[in-house]
Amino acid sequence: MKRWADDGLLEVRRTAGGHRRIPISEAIRFVRDAQLRLVNPALLGLPDLGEINPEVGPPEGGQLEALFVEHRGRDAARVVLAAYLGGSSIAELCDGPIRQALAAVGELYLSGEEGVAIEHGAVDACLEGLNAIRQLVVPPLDAPVAIGGAIQGDPYILPSLSVAMVLEEIGFRAINTGPNTPASAILATARSERPALLWRSISSVPRGEDWLSEVTSVRGYAEEFGCDFVLGGRACRSARGLLAGTQAFESLQELSGFGRALLAAKGASSGEQSQRD
Repeated sequence: MKRWADDGLLEVRRTAGGHRRIPISEAIRFVRDAQLRLVNPALLGLPDLGEINPEVGPPEGGQLEALFVEHRGRDAARVVLAAYLGGSSIAELCDGPIRQALAAVGELYLSGEEGVAIEHGAVDACLEGLNAIRQLVVPPLDAPVAIGGAIQGDPYILPSLSVAMVLEEIGFRAINTGPNTPASAILATARSERPALLWRSISSVPRGEDWLSEVTSVRGYAEEFGCDFVLGGRACRSARGLLAGTQAFESLQELSGFGRALLAAKGASSGEQSQRD
């Protein structure tokens, strides 16, 4: 570990007594980048992964679906966490196995009441796994702010959480207002935090056109104050057709690429400003 630190592979901080201290988030980053296997996750405050090996890569959607159907939500959450520790990005997990498994169990209500319970349990398991991962992702103290949530009338909790986590993973400080958030709440937060990015998640389009005026008002704020604005979610096509020129992403990997480019541009702009100063 001393050699890793001296070679710059592992970031350490020095205590007042000169001892090396490694933040948990840095330890996790190193484990993922070096593709190491955690022998005792509890030492890092992580749950026991049991027989789940994080080296096997991202799980198949069918594996998660089977665990959901068997009401083994805790095991499903561990699979998601292990896949992240094995090197899968949050966007890859959410776009891939999590989306596939949730789409499959989402149809089970057609075959009986238990299907509803399975779907709700699956969402709970995904929340457990994703929130365990989120504790390991620590944005820089000077990270630009991103604010967003699902539109008013959209009850889905996972999409906006996933967006926030993807943005935090690439270097934003995300403020996720969650499901069913009115535009007024987003705008009030934006006025106090002055974000670099605003997002609206649209997984379910409510009846009427109030949602469209709300999205338009948030986009108008972004245009006025010079911050970027994006839409996402499985129903964002409805808004994209009505809001010409708005950035809209149907996958989190697309959002991740956009966010990285935005951060790179802001970093270059900041560097040029420093040189002028």
